[in-house]
Amino acid sequence: MPVNKMRKREKEVGHEEIIDYDFRIPSVEGMGTGAGFQFNDLVLPGNYEDLIKKIDKKANVRNAFSEMLQKDCRHFYLPQGFIEFKNNLLLQIVFGGLGESPRVFLDENHVDYRTGAATYRFENVENIQMALVLAKTVSEYMNFLTQDEKYAYVDCFNNGHQDVFFSNNLKIPRALAEKTKKTDNEFFKGRFALEASNIAGRFGVTLGALGFENQFLRYFSIKEGSACDYSIDQHSISDYSYSPHNVDSSRQALALHGIGAAYINKLLDIG
Repeated sequence: MPVNKMRKREKEVGHEEIIDYDFRIPSVEGMGTGAGFQFNDLVLPGNYEDLIKKIDKKANVRNAFSEMLQKDCRHFYLPQGFIEFKNNLLLQIVFGGLGESPRVFLDENHVDYRTGAATYRFENVENIQMALVLAKTVSEYMNFLTQDEKYAYVDCFNNGHQDVFFSNNLKIPRALAEKTKKTDNEFFKGRFALEASNIAGRFGVTLGALGFENQFLRYFSIKEGSACDYSIDQHSISDYSYSPHNVDSSRQALALHGIGAAYINKLLDIG
């Protein structure tokens, strides 16, 4: 497997936080009506072997993640998914048997151009709830492996009446906040509006408003639903995290998450 060659990993002046400019927020991408989904920007860390060695040998990683996966499968009335590990490295999660089964898998032949590390990819994933569950499970595994909560993903809970969707830990790293000064211009905002509109359209929804305040993207919405948006509100302003408002479907959540992930990834690209 290719060795991770870090382009830039440094501390910003005045910050103790180490910034990995090669990291990206993962997201699910719609491929258009009836064309299924793909998984973007979840790259295996270059030091994954060292991280695996640090896992407690008594821990039954496969069982723990299998139980979490089955719980989500039952919640969305999905068939049972099966997880394959090798020496505590997650290789794939597959639904069904042989043939063109929906799955997410570690593709050693498809590497990230920035790092040379292998990426996780979808194959034959056409069900949106299945896409959500697969992306969530792999992202949770990466958070467990790295002991870092930076791998954001869409999740949901039932409030007693209906499912409510949100992104877990979708936030602008504090050390990148000052990078937003470079996005405070009409060229960037116009170009990003086109990208955000395309992301939403691939899920069959329509981009609403993009709210830039204090130089960064404060909120964004889609027209489908009732005031359906993600925003940095008074409860999350201290850590620049995006909170959901009236997000009632996986389609809405994955579209909004994709827009937020694209914006944060652009801040990382500015470096």
